[in-house]
Amino acid sequence: IIKNKNVNINVNVNAQELAQELWKIIEPRLNNRTNHITNAKSIKKDLKEAVIPLVSQNRRSGTSPPVFQVATQLDKITRRAITRDSPSINMLDEEIMTRYIVADMMAFLKIILSKQTCPKTNQKDSHSRRMIQRSDTTTMSDDDEQNYANIRIKIHRKDILNALH
Repeated sequence: IIKNKNVNINVNVNAQELAQELWKIIEPRLNNRTNHITNAKSIKKDLKEAVIPLVSQNRRSGTSPPVFQVATQLDKITRRAITRDSPSINMLDEEIMTRYIVADMMAFLKIILSKQTCPKTNQKDSHSRRMIQRSDTTTMSDDDEQNYANIRIKIHRKDILNALH
């Protein structure tokens, strides 16, 4: 019998790896794919600095990260990447591309950051950009319950029995 049902799992997101994944969202949409390595490096560095407030928020403070500021930074970085890639791009095309890329990056950030506290969602829905609705599992009634995350894990029964014996 397992007496302690509370399992503490700390999921840490590395800002460098997150910036690399965000770069993978931007890069395929560029025409010249940023030929200069220095351009790509500076963009990745800026992406890293932009997401640091999200990944390094103080969990005890209870304050939400400055999401609007992160979105604004991602917008500036994306515009700069598009402008460097295609200096003569139509302003309307630049605006449309920027909005789509930033929306995809924000949806990606939501997926990654929600994995820290929420159970795994349906794989089909995880790639959708418009994920506004919240699941019921994230609403906590008690302040003490906010210290724990609900997760689902599939483990073979024999593996559990082997671990307990």
